Amino acid sequence: MRKLIITGLAALLLVMVIACGKNPENGKLDGMWQLTEIESANGVSISKKSDRIYYSFQLHVVELRRIGYDEYRGHFDYTGDSLSLHMRDYMIKDTCSFFGLKTMNDQFAIEVLTGSNMMLRRDNVRLKFRKF
Repeated sequence: MRKLIITGLAALLLVMVIACGKNPENGKLDGMWQLTEIESANGVSISKKSDRIYYSFQLHVVELRRIGYDEYRGHFDYTGDSLSLHMRDYMIKDTCSFFGLKTMNDQFAIEVLTGSNMMLRRDNVRLKFRKF
């Protein structure tokens, strides 16, 4: 009887662990990305980002953060080759450009998305990230 109870509890625990595991909903996009450089579309560096600026993607929520300063949240739409950001927290134009955004609602083409690098392009600007 005792073996049956132990086996039943072990099976229940195994089912709970498997059921609670979460796969990344957005594939390689999910996680924290550090913005390393903003460059023009022809490859000329506009701004090297030594500041610690991060984009975090989880489920459908995006958070933009500069360590020691304000954080900004919004949601995003990811379709595999494009990414649209819709910031819910108010950002002035200077703050948008600091994060590489044109406006609070911005759309990018995804040029590169691997497990360690991401490159987004909008108009004639390219944002480069490394996975953090």
